Amino acid sequence: MRGHGELILAMNDDPYACHLLKTILEKYGYQVMPTKSGADGVNVFEKFQHKIKLLVSDADLLFLDGITAIRTIQKLAPETPIIITYGNPQNVHAIRSLNAARLAVLEKPYTVEQLLEAATRLIVPKKFQKKSDPVSQAFVNAMLGKHRPAH
Repeated sequence: MRGHGELILAMNDDPYACHLLKTILEKYGYQVMPTKSGADGVNVFEKFQHKIKLLVSDADLLFLDGITAIRTIQKLAPETPIIITYGNPQNVHAIRSLNAARLAVLEKPYTVEQLLEAATRLIVPKKFQKKSDPVSQAFVNAMLGKHRPAH
């Protein structure tokens, strides 16, 4: 689950959480470019989109919420892999509306292992992934409880 110097854009308006995320990811071999808001994240992404291999964003951000920022980034580069984190259950409906082709959803609090597993799964080229490990809409729906078994 170690990175190989891949650049990750981290959008989080909580300075402590952003520092912790940066520290953890750098410890495991990634480079991290932190931003303090969704608006800053979109601006940085526009400048460095060809170098950024993963976006990690909180759903609740100042000045431009994470979900709106992600939608903007997906319009610029739809194949960008994204990890979105959330703690507010009110965000679940909006998260379901995102393009889930390359999306992992982590509910707070999440573990370092969950973060690293999601990052690895999204960054590693598909040809090197196990067939049983794709990120899909079904995975996102299961994480968010969208489909419940029929009674």
